[in-house]
Amino acid sequence: MKRVDEEPTPKAIDNALSQDPLHRKREIEDFLKMLITVEPPYTFVIDAPWGSGKTFFVKQVARVLQMANPTLNHDFETLNATLGETATELPATPCLPIYFNAWEDDHFDNPILPILASIANAVDEQSVKGGKDFGKGVISVIETAASIIGYGVDINGIIENFSGTDFLEQYKAEKSLGAKLASS
Repeated sequence: MKRVDEEPTPKAIDNALSQDPLHRKREIEDFLKMLITVEPPYTFVIDAPWGSGKTFFVKQVARVLQMANPTLNHDFETLNATLGETATELPATPCLPIYFNAWEDDHFDNPILPILASIANAVDEQSVKGGKDFGKGVISVIETAASIIGYGVDINGIIENFSGTDFLEQYKAEKSLGAKLASS
């Protein structure tokens, strides 16, 4: 991967996908083909030196998956123009890419809060107002995954601890405080 010094904003990602200034289109296509053909469960590792564009690459892949999802930012025309044949091979089952940056959230006492907030942002911020409306299916999946890795956790209990406050707002407040402390 070539070094890139551009923030991965949605506009920059869309421009990079359409103009392909770093010639990564082929890498994105190859990665998407792996996602399509590999049977779960699986883990991918993206390894490159600091500053070489790993975050930008992951966010480009997430953007492509969002464009292919009919329930999200479905933009198959742009996707087809950008990726061509690879676009038609993307799974018909909608995929919800969730971006979580562990480095940005490593200061939280409870790691579940930032993970839930990342999922909530991906699903729909309005669906988690008050915490109690959060999809039971998502909670069940997180609890199951936590128990498989040996970390028993009661997600419902964590959400109830916010006693009517919006846990997403709590997350944003803690994240903002962390950023202020880091910059002082």
